[in-house]
Amino acid sequence: MTEKEIEIAKKKLSCRNHGELRKLFYKKNGLPKQTLLTNRQILEKLKILEKEPNTLEDEGLLRILGVSLAYLRKQAKQANQAWVDLEIGQGNKKSVARHGFSSDIEQIMKNANKYDSIALQRESIAEKTRLIAGQQEKLLTT
Repeated sequence: MTEKEIEIAKKKLSCRNHGELRKLFYKKNGLPKQTLLTNRQILEKLKILEKEPNTLEDEGLLRILGVSLAYLRKQAKQANQAWVDLEIGQGNKKSVARHGFSSDIEQIMKNANKYDSIALQRESIAEKTRLIAGQQEKLLTT
């Protein structure tokens, strides 16, 4: 990809000011479309993968996409809309994340359970970190 093509791709991935990425997830009246898309599907629908980016360019585009999706997720949360980041596939299969809006209650509950488990893991890490900090404090004060 040339520098100009990368700049065009970055503009397509912008989610502010009625950009093309926003149009994938919202109707013209501002209501969300019921769709879940993978990162690759998003890039294909925006016609970004036509130039076959190299690995470095591909990783950069995926990072820009991730930032834009985080912004859309935050906006959806503020508007009390059902944005879902769902990982499909478990076990030996490679999981694929899908992003977007869904009215499927089961998928929304799976998403909520995923975030509950992440929160529990982080709480456990925080408790262990506090324990280590307490031990270090005792060692330094003795």
